[in-house]
Amino acid sequence: MRTSRLSFLVPVTSLALSLSVIAGCDDETSGLNGDIDPATAAALVDGIIDGLGNDNESLGALIGGLGDLITDLTSIQDPPPLSADAVPQLIPSALLGSTCAWDFTGSSWFDDTSRTGAPEDGIRFVLYRVDAMGMPMSAGEEFGDIDIRDFTSGDNIDVDITAREASTTVMDYGVGGTLGQSSYNLTSSGFVSDGTANRDFDVSVTGSAAGSNVSMSLQVGTYDITLGSTSDASGFTNMGSIVETASGSSLAIELIFDFESGVDPSSGVELNGVKVAEFTSDERLVAVEGSGLTAAELSLLEGLYDGLGEVFDLVGYLFLFGLDNTGRTLPIG
Repeated sequence: MRTSRLSFLVPVTSLALSLSVIAGCDDETSGLNGDIDPATAAALVDGIIDGLGNDNESLGALIGGLGDLITDLTSIQDPPPLSADAVPQLIPSALLGSTCAWDFTGSSWFDDTSRTGAPEDGIRFVLYRVDAMGMPMSAGEEFGDIDIRDFTSGDNIDVDITAREASTTVMDYGVGGTLGQSSYNLTSSGFVSDGTANRDFDVSVTGSAAGSNVSMSLQVGTYDITLGSTSDASGFTNMGSIVETASGSSLAIELIFDFESGVDPSSGVELNGVKVAEFTSDERLVAVEGSGLTAAELSLLEGLYDGLGEVFDLVGYLFLFGLDNTGRTLPIG
């Protein structure tokens, strides 16, 4: 079954998701002035991806596999008793005030009692750079730590995440709300930083078995970015738009896909309200006759569509990582 590129959760469950991200006004906006064109839009989105992912080592390590190793431990519902013996033991998420380091011989977390400073109401994990298999590379590749404070009780979700590199906080956010068997109402807010500029975000997630509706808004300098994806049993619609607030110049991309008939012919790209490109049946873009788009600009627009999906996935990972640490998952629709 075809799935939405901009909807990181649709393949797993049915939900309605709304995200609001306010990105720091730094190098992401350099050189971006005046009307929007494909090159401007592509540069803007690439800057956001760099700020959220490439320039934040903690998020990169978590996505690279370290996050799974952490949630494998914190999501245990009935953990074994803690042991601080020489032989590493799994440390339960209920253990407060402990720092979990990685044992490179036993390939497991252990309670490193020589480390202090972990939150009394949470657990601290040492952060390591990971290899291609998603495993910590070596003790010498330690670069920071992450605190997880989980106050979840029953259907009431409440978890806080804080990561540091050296003495700089590079990630700080929480996930909260209610999560039932067939519906949920969750929120998340905080920031991710490259050490210089913060990218603040607010997330709201609601859902049931009816389908999904995903939306995200970002503001970078004088540019407003809106992403969205809706999905139900018949198909999905992905959209992305960028508006330069001073001039009102806009670029919008929309892909409508029906699981039976394929790409809807109305799908395509508009510049300032005028359609300049359309999606083919294999989801490639072709220029509309008379649009004046060059082959290079068309290539930039195809890359832009993928880039908007990557931004969505990066913010989406933060939400999912926080939720995973509670041992709960969204109900499958």
